[in-house]
Amino acid sequence: MGRLVPIQLDRERGLLFSVGTTRLATATLQRFLPAGSDKLKMADAAFLVFQHDLDAICIFIQAGLQHEDKDLELRKIESWIDKGLREGRKVADYSRPILEALKAANLIDIVYQPAGVDGAEGGEGDRPTTGREEIRVSSSA
Repeated sequence: MGRLVPIQLDRERGLLFSVGTTRLATATLQRFLPAGSDKLKMADAAFLVFQHDLDAICIFIQAGLQHEDKDLELRKIESWIDKGLREGRKVADYSRPILEALKAANLIDIVYQPAGVDGAEGGEGDRPTTGREEIRVSSSA
């Protein structure tokens, strides 16, 4: 299990992932894919979160909050996100903590490159790019 990663929902909460909660989230997300789709891998599920897939975001928030509330329903999470978006939050305010918590649990490896920076670390010598945000996600195994 990783460390708690804060996420602002109805209040500040902490996402925490384990192998079990992550498998549950990935299996649940698989049911949202078209029939006959290949088995969803953890890295693919995390990439859906990065791409701001709202099904993936809600499902992973539900899984990451299992340590707080095992009966938390997706409808409640959707209402928190709806309210946050109306208040000016961005979808990335929900996707980034999920990815950070998955990485903190050593369940995925992420190489993240913000828009406008050439070089994954964002250090000296970075050159402006085309302005596209980029990510590479892989399983930590």
